[in-house]
Amino acid sequence: MLGELARECVSDVAPRHPAALRLSQEAVTSPLPLDELARARLDVAAEHLLSGAGVSTAARRAGSATRAGLLRALSRETGLSTREIALDPPGALPRP
Repeated sequence: MLGELARECVSDVAPRHPAALRLSQEAVTSPLPLDELARARLDVAAEHLLSGAGVSTAARRAGSATRAGLLRALSRETGLSTREIALDPPGALPRP
């Protein structure tokens, strides 16, 4: 009975979006909770942006599938619009 309940609550279908698929695969082997794992990826992107890399390059290096996906993630994290971030990516990031 417990196995039956677990099957109802947990999907065994892999995500279709490439970034979600990579994150889900990484989450299986990482000791970090999912929110910390996602934040770690954003930190990688932020480091690249602050060092002068473009948004597309930072997205690829952080494991994001697209430039737009990284802008949306940064928007959620900072509270700024994707347009504001796209205009000045390093300026939109909080400084350590």
